[in-house]
Amino acid sequence: MQALGSSFFKMSIAITLSFVLIVMTAILAGLGNNFKVLIWEGLGAVLIFCFFLLPQIGIHRIMSNEKEQRILSFSHHLEMALEKSLNDPSSENMQRLKELFELQEHLKNMNEWPFNVNSLWQLITALLIPLILALLEIIF
Repeated sequence: MQALGSSFFKMSIAITLSFVLIVMTAILAGLGNNFKVLIWEGLGAVLIFCFFLLPQIGIHRIMSNEKEQRILSFSHHLEMALEKSLNDPSSENMQRLKELFELQEHLKNMNEWPFNVNSLWQLITALLIPLILALLEIIF
């Protein structure tokens, strides 16, 4: 799933680079002073962002359900180990319980999105910087 999110991110970055070139061309050609062009460029940025995010929502749901199912199925093993440790607090039972709690923590920390937050911020800043430059050119 992470590989799929990475692929969407790479495609979005490629589209973003094309978008940046179009925005820079509009600025250098003097079209940056036209609010209609700026609005179209803003819509393009939103579409690129949606191209990145919308397909991954379904993947997010699948990953969330899988995480929930794993935690639910694991809780049965944890309860049995906890009960066994309470009845017989030997070092072997306590060690097993400790390992199961560590595994439970690992399951809770499983990622639910097929991308990381840094990828999302990179995409957002790559889309916003050219628009901010065009807006600054219009204002000044």
